[in-house]
Amino acid sequence: MRAWSSPVQTGSYVTDVVLCAFFILFVFMVLVTAYAFLRRLRNNALRDRMFAHTPAYYHLIQSIQAGQIVSDGEIQAEIPRSDFGVFELYLRERLVTTGTDPFAERHMANACGFLPAVRKKVRRHRNWAKAAHLHMLALLRDPADLDLFLDVLEHDNHPSCIFAAAIGLALGGHIASLPRIVARLYNPATPNRDQLLLVLAAYGPGRAPDFVGFLPSPDLPDAAAGVLADILGSWNHAPAKNALELRLASASDGDLKSHLIAALEIVGDRSTCGALRPYLQDPDFRVRLKTINALEHLGGREFLPEARALMDDPTPWVRRNAAEVLLRMGDEGRRILEAMAVSSNDEQRPVAKLALAEDRFGRIRGRFRHAQLPA
Repeated sequence: MRAWSSPVQTGSYVTDVVLCAFFILFVFMVLVTAYAFLRRLRNNALRDRMFAHTPAYYHLIQSIQAGQIVSDGEIQAEIPRSDFGVFELYLRERLVTTGTDPFAERHMANACGFLPAVRKKVRRHRNWAKAAHLHMLALLRDPADLDLFLDVLEHDNHPSCIFAAAIGLALGGHIASLPRIVARLYNPATPNRDQLLLVLAAYGPGRAPDFVGFLPSPDLPDAAAGVLADILGSWNHAPAKNALELRLASASDGDLKSHLIAALEIVGDRSTCGALRPYLQDPDFRVRLKTINALEHLGGREFLPEARALMDDPTPWVRRNAAEVLLRMGDEGRRILEAMAVSSNDEQRPVAKLALAEDRFGRIRGRFRHAQLPA
């Protein structure tokens, strides 16, 4: 009876469990650290091998670009299959910054068998691994890979693969796929402007006329149209003016209007001012401040009364932009601000004083002029 009633030593059992958990966690951390250390050693070794092979790779590229005959055997001798990892690292570092067709690098990749091997990996792998190989093909810009990119764009559902295929089509100049790229890459439920901006920029300014033709399309979502406007503005593509004005006239979204007006400020002319003037009364404050900046840029002092009126706007950001516009309009605008700086108007006075002080000490807020502000 005494044996059955003896107390259980629970403290010892809990201690053993805690110690076991800490031991497992310790072993896991050791393994992760060892893996990271070995991976770093491997990467360093790979880079050392790349630096050792770089002169030979560069010599081959220079010879091909100069029109010299370089046999496939010579290329295969310099780039055996065992060095494909080194060659891929070299190509990635070289081609990411190049802006021209890498015909010499592509010829080498075909001759040594690297390019066919990457294509096989694309078909064999999935998700992130597949996306990495697609990106390698995109950098090499082989027209033979366009069908592969189109197939991935149409049938793959992994976002990284869709993005890599879209980059490949853009770098390959496949403008016919532009509507499908926008439809597949830009998800209105989870919008990613940066990805679409990167892909559209990869087409290059030479494709700007095609973008202009696509901009008024009703199949182009508002948010994607804003990205297209940003690209056309950054390229300073003046022929886009009419298409931007046309899309602006039918726009209802404040964010899209802001992007269109910002692009028109760059590519527009004085005739654009008439189309922009009504947006000084837009309910979205972002549209109002973009409009007054654009009107001042395109029409100059002609719009001083409008800038003066916006100093009574209920939104501080609009008043701030209006004050800066008045400053850029010369002596008359400065006198208006100086009068406001000593007035009893509690909304105008602090903004006018701030603008005058920043101008006096050379601290103009120009770097924020085109910032996208929250609604």
